[in-house]
Amino acid sequence: QGSTAVVVLALSDGRCVLGSVGDSEALLVRAGNVPVQLHRIHKPNHADERRRIEQHGEFVANRRLNGRLAMSRAFADFQYRSITEQPETAVFRVSQGDAIVMGSDGLWDGVSFDNAASNVDQGCSVLLNAALRRSADNITILCVWFSEHDGSDDSTTQMDDVYMSAVITFAVFGMAVMLWRNSILTKYIGMCAAITLIVMKKQV
Repeated sequence: QGSTAVVVLALSDGRCVLGSVGDSEALLVRAGNVPVQLHRIHKPNHADERRRIEQHGEFVANRRLNGRLAMSRAFADFQYRSITEQPETAVFRVSQGDAIVMGSDGLWDGVSFDNAASNVDQGCSVLLNAALRRSADNITILCVWFSEHDGSDDSTTQMDDVYMSAVITFAVFGMAVMLWRNSILTKYIGMCAAITLIVMKKQV
């Protein structure tokens, strides 16, 4: 039994690096409640994912990897780890007034990106209640806002604290999803380590 994950590293220069496997998603909301899709979910029947699977000598049947796995990327599906444990990464920038909404598939089954962007300022509870009206799946939500500081002399430190807090919060979110699904801490730690190595390689 594997798990999906989405991890975002928020850097002090305004860049964010995202790594994802599966169908947990992160949505960037620009100031003014403008949604920006950052990545895609990983389905075996998507043309590029099918090609990648077939290049590894496997197949897609009934929209599943080898007729078994609903996700073409995940972690801790040990039988298919050479295929599934390949996170997709993206780099983007955030500005003051932006927000990021992260959620498990249960959230996005019940809430569209437009609705999430329109209601993010009201907090996670509003999104949760909206999702519960349409989704019967597990729902985990995290909202992070990049707000303005007060302009005092230690503003640089303040901004570093904001980004560090975001990193910690994102990590907690990923752990919550993992614990709900499998209760095996090592899976999540391994995934974060793999994504961190990819992120560090991109920064060099």
